[in-house]
Amino acid sequence: MFAGLRVEVPSGILLYGPPGTGKTLSAAAEAHESKSNFMSVNITDIVKGHVSESKKMIELIFRVARRTVPCVLFFDEFQAMFGSRDTSGSVGRKMVSQLLSEFDQKVPGLVVIAATNHHEAVDASLRRPGRFDRSVEVPLPDYNGRLEVLQGIKRTTGCWAEEIELEEISKITIGKSGADHCIRCVNELFST
Repeated sequence: MFAGLRVEVPSGILLYGPPGTGKTLSAAAEAHESKSNFMSVNITDIVKGHVSESKKMIELIFRVARRTVPCVLFFDEFQAMFGSRDTSGSVGRKMVSQLLSEFDQKVPGLVVIAATNHHEAVDASLRRPGRFDRSVEVPLPDYNGRLEVLQGIKRTTGCWAEEIELEEISKITIGKSGADHCIRCVNELFST
């Protein structure tokens, strides 16, 4: 699709915003919509006892992702793994260097997406063109977004009575994320 439009596919996309706003869900949806494999990586998958083990895990993850193209390779809590080299010590510097090396080995069909709550904490070298060249804010939902989340919960769970006014709940949940609108949280609203 991108080739047909003569648009260059981004090397990497950095999703940032508060917790619970759907960054992980967005990455998984992108993989589904593009009919790509989805590989999700957490800090526990990479950070091992020794620097050499962590570097090998990064190399292995990219090797597997390249073999399974089309693939969306997703890194969650990205700043915890690849924070600023100035403050992360020798382990962090070596992990960032390994990731930069993997980015230099471009493979068509591999898109890397990372999610962070603190995009300013991600090493600047990773936010340059050719790496994470797109940064997309995923903010807290507005009134309509909160209403859609609540309607989705009601539709899929069927656990709320018809007389529950989702519009009123949406009005009083300013500053809440999609994750905050779980059934337990909404039930707490009714009990107060």
